[in-house]
Amino acid sequence: MDLTTQDALDWLNDGIETLKTGEINRYSAEGYARGYELGFLYGTLRTLLATQKITREEYDKLHSTLSHTRHACMRE
Repeated sequence: MDLTTQDALDWLNDGIETLKTGEINRYSAEGYARGYELGFLYGTLRTLLATQKITREEYDKLHSTLSHTRHACMRE
């Protein structure tokens, strides 16, 4: 299966939107799973930058959005 840069960006944006759906208790099973999902999202973002599929400006914008969303949805 060949995936394009746009496929990765779509998956990344879908993941961010999923995180925006509500608060997650980081100590619950759902919070634990969400932590893995966040790791994959950040990893995808770093890979896109490292392989020069996105610019530093695009990376900074997506990273900021992902980080803001992570802080907003994860609670103690």
